[in-house]
Amino acid sequence: MVYFQYVNPITHSTKGGTLLVQQYTTHSSQKRPQIAWEFTEETLTNYAGIVPIADFVFEQLEFAERIEAHLDLPVHHNVQFSTAQILATILLGYTADLSRLCHIEAFSHDPVIQTTLGLPRPIDENTLAYRLKKFTWPTANQWQALLGQLRQPVHHVRPASALAAHPHWQIIDLDSTVCPCYGHQEGAAKGYNPGHKGQPSYHPLLAFLTATKEVLQSWWRPGNTYTGNGAADFLQALWPHLPASDRPYLVRADSGFFNGAVLETLEARGARYLIKVKLRNFQTQVGRCAWESIPGAPHLAYAELPYQALGWNRPRTLVFLRRRVREERDGLLFPLVYYTYECFVTNVTEAPVELWRLYHDRGECENWIAAVKQQLHAGTTLVDDFWANEVLWSLAVLAYNVLIWIRWLADPADSWHEEPQTFRAWYILVAGKLVAHARQYQVHLAAAYIHRPRWTRLTQALQQVQLE
Repeated sequence: MVYFQYVNPITHSTKGGTLLVQQYTTHSSQKRPQIAWEFTEETLTNYAGIVPIADFVFEQLEFAERIEAHLDLPVHHNVQFSTAQILATILLGYTADLSRLCHIEAFSHDPVIQTTLGLPRPIDENTLAYRLKKFTWPTANQWQALLGQLRQPVHHVRPASALAAHPHWQIIDLDSTVCPCYGHQEGAAKGYNPGHKGQPSYHPLLAFLTATKEVLQSWWRPGNTYTGNGAADFLQALWPHLPASDRPYLVRADSGFFNGAVLETLEARGARYLIKVKLRNFQTQVGRCAWESIPGAPHLAYAELPYQALGWNRPRTLVFLRRRVREERDGLLFPLVYYTYECFVTNVTEAPVELWRLYHDRGECENWIAAVKQQLHAGTTLVDDFWANEVLWSLAVLAYNVLIWIRWLADPADSWHEEPQTFRAWYILVAGKLVAHARQYQVHLAAAYIHRPRWTRLTQALQQVQLE
């Protein structure tokens, strides 16, 4: 029994006696155990899944050998860390959801990372930044060529045509994105930046292969660069690294890439293109169009018009699409119809409604860009040097591609469809313990790990992949 003194809520008097309350005590059949903690283990890791990824990068992609053969980065002969170790630490850090050089420094303290990369000690943040600042325009070009070489053996084993969504073409989606800056980085400038108007930024250019969702090529550019600037040169550099296929390529892009140089480059390569056109300069042409209805789509109509802009070497076909959105009749002698209009320049001989659907399918490209930037942190890790930032950007893009390739090669029916962060959560961020015995290393994972069968199946399939 428990006795409480009664207090009058109005007079606050204690008169009136006491309140008797029956106290019930819940008795557990088993007492909760007390768990003590201490810092004694030296070989535990949160990144057990990094081991098969590092094996894929170093053994199957031959990352270190390619850097040694094709990258002439000026470093002193007595440096403690090779360029391959520096770049691989950053690359694997991006796959493990790290976004700052200070986080990657802490990452290099992990015993599994040190053993996997052969690091004599952890790599501090200043060492990472100092090595990145060794890159110049010539070495950045060497690095871009090396990235193209890394892709070739993957597509030799599993051609992209095996997953092509369209029966006739391999589709390339061309796009750009904005990476805002919060300091005084070299090359950052004010330009198109809808999310942070007036803020300095970078404006990288990307090309995605729709069949695999991977980034075929990316260029780092100042923030005041217009979307289509340099796009023709970008395509010229991209074409030699495309996966070999007997089918032609179709390039899709928004209106920022509507210029004669891009069209001439694609035509010279025998490529198809479907590029959106801004209607701002075609008001007169829209009014003169002879609209034709589309069977099976009563709300749509189309018109075709040959057009040759100033500086073009020949006319090209513009396809206008008109879509009825609503109609007003109340109080009107004649109905008032509202339309939306779209225009494309194309050399694809498909029905207009198919062109409309084909272009709007490229909306998924925005999701891939978001994955590169938000889930692999591309454009987030920045220093004050332009070429160093380009390498950081391309390492994050390569990390995105590596996760694509691993799932594409080892588990295309299941894991390939996952977001990078979903795959990372169950495959990379796994607790383990590094054990050394007879000069052999093993990482021991929890026997009760819920994804153990799937993790084992994917890892074994990845180990059996042979890249030439």
